[in-house]
Amino acid sequence: MEPDLLHPLIKGGDSRRYRLQRTNRMILFPYALRENGSSGLISESIFKSRYPLSWSYLLANKIFLENREDGKMRGTNGEG
Repeated sequence: MEPDLLHPLIKGGDSRRYRLQRTNRMILFPYALRENGSSGLISESIFKSRYPLSWSYLLANKIFLENREDGKMRGTNGEG
């Protein structure tokens, strides 16, 4: 996956008072800042063109990802 979208995932056991331990866990964070200063999901067209490896990963894992939390992660448009 493209490293621009990957960020360290810090869990409770990774933190101690005044310091964080290194972690090998990463999270795919498909959000970007908008011109108005807010943030939002990267559009599908931009995602496909700029981040093809991450897009392929998401498509390959679509069913698993959508079924998390009893289906709360299912998309609204049904497209892949």
